[in-house]
Amino acid sequence: MNIPPSVSRVMTRIQQIQAHIEQLDGEEPSAPPAAPPQSFDAALQSAGVRMPRNLPSLAAIQPLSPSALTMRALPGGNTNDYAALIQASANKYGVDPNLVSAVVQAESDGNPAAVSRAGAKGLMQLMPANETEYGVTNPFDPEQNIDAGTHQLSNLLSQFGGDIDLALAAYNAGPNAVRRAGGIPPYPETQEYVRKVRGLMADK
Repeated sequence: MNIPPSVSRVMTRIQQIQAHIEQLDGEEPSAPPAAPPQSFDAALQSAGVRMPRNLPSLAAIQPLSPSALTMRALPGGNTNDYAALIQASANKYGVDPNLVSAVVQAESDGNPAAVSRAGAKGLMQLMPANETEYGVTNPFDPEQNIDAGTHQLSNLLSQFGGDIDLALAAYNAGPNAVRRAGGIPPYPETQEYVRKVRGLMADK
C-alpha cells in the first residue's frame, strides 16, 4: 500500500510527539519559579487599583496593642435619665423621689451596669438577697432595680419610724447593725454614706 508523502510526514511527527510525551511521563514536574514577595500596596498598584492620596500606606498601619483592647467600665450616667422611673417608684411606695434619686447617685453614679466587690448590682446596688426578696429577675434592668430599691427604702423607713438617716444607714449596713447600735452604726463608711446621700438630697 502506497502512503502519500504528506501522510507519512504527519504520522512520523505524531510518533515523535508520542515518544516525547512518554519521556516526560518518567520525569518529576518542576515547580514554577516562585515570584518574589510583593507588598499589599504594590499588589494593589500592579492591579491598577488607585488608593486615595490621604490614606496611609497599609505597611504604616500598626496593630492595636493589647492595652488598647482592654475593656473599660461603663461611665456613670445621669440620674435625670431615670427621673420617670424614680418618680413612678416613689409614688408607688410613698417615698420622696429626691431620696431615691440621691441613693441612685450615691450607689452607682447612675451606672446601671455597676457591680460592687460585695456583689451588689445595678443603679441602687441590690444584693442577691434583695433581688430574691423583691422578685428581681434582672438587676441590671433600670426599671426592676429602681422599683426594688425604692421598695426596700420604703420598708426600712417603716421599720425605723420614718427616720431617713436610720433608713439610709440600714440600706448601707443592714437593719440589724442599726438596731444593735441603737442608731447609725459607728462605721466610717456608713456614716459617710448617710452624709453623702443627705448632701445629694439637699442639692436636688
